[in-house]
Amino acid sequence: ELEKQVVESFSDIPALPRVDKDGDDDGKDDEFYNSLTIQREKVGTWDVTAHTPIIDMGMPFTQDTLGRICRIIPVKDKHSLSITWQIPPQWKNWSSKPCDFIAHLLGHEAAGSLLSALKAKSWVNECYAGVGSGGYENASSHALFCLNFTLSVAGVSHWEEIIRHVYIYIGMIRYYCKSDGGLPSWMFDELRAIQQMSHHYEDEPTP
Repeated sequence: ELEKQVVESFSDIPALPRVDKDGDDDGKDDEFYNSLTIQREKVGTWDVTAHTPIIDMGMPFTQDTLGRICRIIPVKDKHSLSITWQIPPQWKNWSSKPCDFIAHLLGHEAAGSLLSALKAKSWVNECYAGVGSGGYENASSHALFCLNFTLSVAGVSHWEEIIRHVYIYIGMIRYYCKSDGGLPSWMFDELRAIQQMSHHYEDEPTP
Protein backbone atom coordinates (compact mmCIF):
# COMPACT_ATOMS: atom_id res chain seq x y z
CA GLU A 1 0.00 0.00 0.00
CA LEU A 2 2.83 2.38 0.87
CA GLU A 3 4.70 1.51 -2.33
CA LYS A 4 1.57 2.16 -4.38
CA GLN A 5 1.12 5.57 -2.74
CA VAL A 6 4.76 6.51 -3.43
CA VAL A 7 4.49 5.47 -7.09
CA GLU A 8 1.28 7.45 -7.57
CA SER A 9 2.74 10.52 -5.86
CA PHE A 10 6.10 10.65 -7.65
CA SER A 11 5.50 8.99 -11.04
CA ASP A 12 4.86 12.34 -12.77
CA ILE A 13 8.07 13.95 -11.50
CA PRO A 14 10.80 13.77 -14.18
CA ALA A 15 14.24 12.45 -13.35
CA LEU A 16 17.30 14.69 -13.18
CA PRO A 17 19.33 14.92 -16.40
CA ARG A 18 22.43 12.78 -16.68
CA VAL A 19 25.75 14.63 -16.67
CA ASP A 20 28.87 13.43 -18.51
CA LYS A 21 32.02 12.54 -16.58
CA ASP A 22 33.62 15.83 -17.62
CA GLY A 23 30.71 17.72 -16.05
CA ASP A 24 29.30 18.93 -19.37
CA ASP A 25 25.58 18.33 -19.84
CA ASP A 26 25.36 20.32 -23.12
CA GLY A 27 22.83 22.70 -21.62
CA LYS A 28 20.44 19.91 -20.67
CA ASP A 29 20.50 21.00 -17.05
CA ASP A 30 19.14 24.48 -17.83
CA GLU A 31 16.64 23.00 -20.25
CA PHE A 32 15.45 20.55 -17.58
CA TYR A 33 14.90 23.13 -14.87
CA ASN A 34 13.24 25.54 -17.27
CA SER A 35 10.77 22.82 -18.16
CA LEU A 36 9.67 22.36 -14.55
CA THR A 37 6.97 24.53 -13.02
CA ILE A 38 9.28 25.67 -10.23
CA GLN A 39 8.66 29.27 -9.26
CA ARG A 40 11.68 31.02 -7.81
CA GLU A 41 11.75 34.54 -6.43
CA LYS A 42 14.58 36.67 -5.02
CA VAL A 43 17.20 34.18 -6.19
CA GLY A 44 20.66 34.88 -4.81
CA THR A 45 19.38 36.56 -1.65
CA TRP A 46 18.62 35.37 1.88
CA ASP A 47 14.91 35.83 1.09
CA VAL A 48 14.85 33.39 -1.81
CA THR A 49 11.57 31.47 -2.15
CA ALA A 50 10.64 28.49 -4.30
CA HIS A 51 7.42 26.69 -5.07
CA THR A 52 7.23 23.22 -6.59
CA PRO A 53 4.19 21.17 -7.65
CA ILE A 54 4.84 18.58 -4.94
CA ILE A 55 3.97 21.16 -2.27
CA ASP A 56 0.45 21.46 -3.72
CA MET A 57 -0.05 17.73 -3.20
CA GLY A 58 0.07 18.21 0.56
CA MET A 59 1.80 16.13 3.19
CA PRO A 60 2.24 12.44 2.28
CA PHE A 61 0.64 10.86 5.36
CA THR A 62 -3.12 11.29 5.43
CA GLN A 63 -5.14 11.60 8.62
CA ASP A 64 -6.29 7.99 8.54
CA THR A 65 -2.69 6.75 8.44
CA LEU A 66 -1.60 8.69 11.53
CA GLY A 67 -2.07 7.81 15.18
CA ARG A 68 -0.74 4.28 14.73
CA ILE A 69 1.15 2.15 17.26
CA CYS A 70 3.79 -0.16 15.75
CA ARG A 71 5.43 -2.84 17.86
CA ILE A 72 8.70 -4.17 16.48
CA ILE A 73 10.74 -7.07 17.85
CA PRO A 74 14.40 -5.90 17.72
CA VAL A 75 17.32 -8.02 16.59
CA LYS A 76 19.61 -6.52 19.23
CA ASP A 77 18.96 -6.66 22.97
CA LYS A 78 17.61 -3.12 23.13
CA HIS A 79 14.40 -1.44 24.22
CA SER A 80 13.40 1.82 22.56
CA LEU A 81 10.37 4.02 22.13
CA SER A 82 10.02 6.32 19.11
CA ILE A 83 7.33 8.97 18.69
CA THR A 84 7.03 10.61 15.28
CA TRP A 85 4.97 13.63 14.28
CA GLN A 86 4.31 14.76 10.71
CA ILE A 87 4.67 18.54 10.56
CA PRO A 88 4.67 21.13 7.75
CA PRO A 89 7.91 21.53 5.76
CA GLN A 90 10.56 23.48 7.64
CA TRP A 91 12.73 24.86 4.83
CA LYS A 92 11.00 28.23 5.13
CA ASN A 93 12.03 28.39 8.79
CA TRP A 94 15.76 28.13 8.12
CA SER A 95 16.50 31.41 9.95
CA SER A 96 14.45 30.79 13.12
CA LYS A 97 14.68 26.96 13.35
CA PRO A 98 11.73 26.37 15.70
CA CYS A 99 12.25 22.59 15.60
CA ASP A 100 15.75 23.05 17.01
CA PHE A 101 14.27 24.86 20.02
CA ILE A 102 11.71 22.12 20.66
CA ALA A 103 14.27 19.35 20.15
CA HIS A 104 16.66 21.09 22.54
CA LEU A 105 13.97 21.26 25.25
CA LEU A 106 12.67 17.72 24.78
CA GLY A 107 16.19 16.28 24.85
CA HIS A 108 17.47 18.44 27.71
CA GLU A 109 19.12 16.55 30.58
CA ALA A 110 19.11 19.19 33.35
CA ALA A 111 17.02 19.04 36.51
CA GLY A 112 13.35 19.68 35.81
CA SER A 113 13.57 18.34 32.27
CA LEU A 114 11.50 15.55 30.77
CA LEU A 115 14.48 13.20 30.70
CA SER A 116 15.40 13.82 34.34
CA ALA A 117 11.81 13.08 35.43
CA LEU A 118 11.75 9.81 33.50
CA LYS A 119 15.21 8.85 34.73
CA ALA A 120 14.05 9.40 38.30
CA LYS A 121 11.44 6.70 37.71
CA SER A 122 14.13 4.43 36.18
CA TRP A 123 12.14 4.17 32.95
CA VAL A 124 14.47 5.89 30.47
CA ASN A 125 18.24 5.91 30.03
CA GLU A 126 18.61 8.49 27.26
CA CYS A 127 16.66 10.37 24.61
CA TYR A 128 17.19 12.52 21.54
CA ALA A 129 14.80 14.53 19.41
CA GLY A 130 14.64 16.55 16.20
CA VAL A 131 14.08 16.54 12.47
CA GLY A 132 16.58 14.40 10.58
CA SER A 133 18.55 15.58 7.57
CA GLY A 134 17.39 12.77 5.28
CA GLY A 135 15.14 13.46 2.34
CA TYR A 136 12.22 11.51 3.77
CA GLU A 137 12.51 13.30 7.13
CA ASN A 138 13.03 16.85 5.91
CA ALA A 139 11.49 17.38 2.48
CA SER A 140 9.82 20.19 0.57
CA SER A 141 6.39 18.62 1.21
CA HIS A 142 6.70 17.73 4.91
CA ALA A 143 8.99 17.06 7.84
CA LEU A 144 9.08 14.29 10.43
CA PHE A 145 9.89 15.30 14.00
CA CYS A 146 11.04 12.29 16.03
CA LEU A 147 11.50 11.78 19.76
CA ASN A 148 13.41 8.62 20.62
CA PHE A 149 13.91 7.04 24.04
CA THR A 150 16.21 4.23 25.11
CA LEU A 151 14.14 2.40 27.69
CA SER A 152 15.11 0.36 30.70
CA VAL A 153 13.51 -3.03 31.28
CA ALA A 154 11.08 -1.39 33.69
CA GLY A 155 10.31 1.36 31.18
CA VAL A 156 9.00 -1.11 28.60
CA SER A 157 5.90 -1.84 30.68
CA HIS A 158 5.36 1.89 31.35
CA TRP A 159 5.55 3.17 27.75
CA GLU A 160 2.04 4.64 27.87
CA GLU A 161 2.91 6.67 30.97
CA ILE A 162 6.09 7.88 29.24
CA ILE A 163 4.01 9.16 26.33
CA ARG A 164 1.66 10.87 28.78
CA HIS A 165 4.64 12.67 30.35
CA VAL A 166 5.79 13.72 26.87
CA TYR A 167 2.51 15.41 26.03
CA ILE A 168 2.35 17.08 29.44
CA TYR A 169 5.81 18.52 28.79
CA ILE A 170 4.83 19.62 25.29
CA GLY A 171 1.77 21.32 26.78
CA MET A 172 4.05 23.23 29.14
CA ILE A 173 6.21 24.36 26.20
CA ARG A 174 3.08 25.45 24.32
CA TYR A 175 1.94 27.45 27.37
CA TYR A 176 5.22 29.38 27.48
CA CYS A 177 5.18 29.94 23.70
CA LYS A 178 1.71 31.51 23.90
CA SER A 179 2.48 33.61 26.98
CA ASP A 180 3.38 37.30 26.68
CA GLY A 181 7.02 36.74 27.60
CA GLY A 182 7.48 33.72 25.35
CA LEU A 183 10.22 31.21 26.01
CA PRO A 184 13.00 32.34 28.41
CA SER A 185 16.00 33.94 26.70
CA TRP A 186 18.44 31.51 28.30
CA MET A 187 17.18 28.79 25.98
CA PHE A 188 18.31 30.73 22.92
CA ASP A 189 21.63 31.65 24.54
CA GLU A 190 22.31 28.04 25.50
CA LEU A 191 21.42 26.68 22.07
CA ARG A 192 23.52 29.35 20.36
CA ALA A 193 26.53 28.54 22.56
CA ILE A 194 26.23 24.83 21.74
CA GLN A 195 26.02 25.49 18.01
CA GLN A 196 28.96 27.90 18.12
CA MET A 197 31.14 25.35 19.92
CA SER A 198 30.10 22.61 17.51
CA HIS A 199 31.05 24.80 14.57
CA HIS A 200 34.31 26.00 16.14
CA TYR A 201 35.56 22.50 17.03
CA GLU A 202 34.09 20.71 14.04
CA ASP A 203 36.33 18.11 12.44
CA GLU A 204 37.79 18.96 9.06
CA PRO A 205 35.71 17.46 6.27
CA THR A 206 37.13 14.77 4.04
CA PRO A 207 38.49 16.35 0.84
